[in-house]
Amino acid sequence: MRGCLEVRAGGPAVGVDSMLSGVWYWLVIGAFAMHGVGMIGAAGYLPFDKKGGFIGTSWLLGSGGLATAIGVIVWAAAGIAYVAAAYGLWRDLDWWQSLALAGAIATLLAIALWFGKVPGGVYVGGALAVATIVLVVLV
Repeated sequence: MRGCLEVRAGGPAVGVDSMLSGVWYWLVIGAFAMHGVGMIGAAGYLPFDKKGGFIGTSWLLGSGGLATAIGVIVWAAAGIAYVAAAYGLWRDLDWWQSLALAGAIATLLAIALWFGKVPGGVYVGGALAVATIVLVVLV
């Protein structure tokens, strides 16, 4: 990845062959960071969702303690991976793509396990996950 991105001190990635130059660089970092924080927030909310309205009840796992524990792990893992990927991309670290891919897969897993139970806005995160996979493949 270092061949595609050249990071100037305090500035965005530059390079003719880079898909992540200029404004796109900062938009991707921002999207990763915001999505990650949202996923971590959902993980933090899950144990307190006694009504099963948001992600307290999985169509596959039910609504017991095991479902809650798995939910916290999956949603938090996705969030942590995305926040770390944002940091890694910002600092031009070699592993940002691996964590972005892991975050995308965990996001899609979370949506699949709670499909139909999450608010419509969560599916925007699913679109970001698919876009992340495409980005990682192309960059």
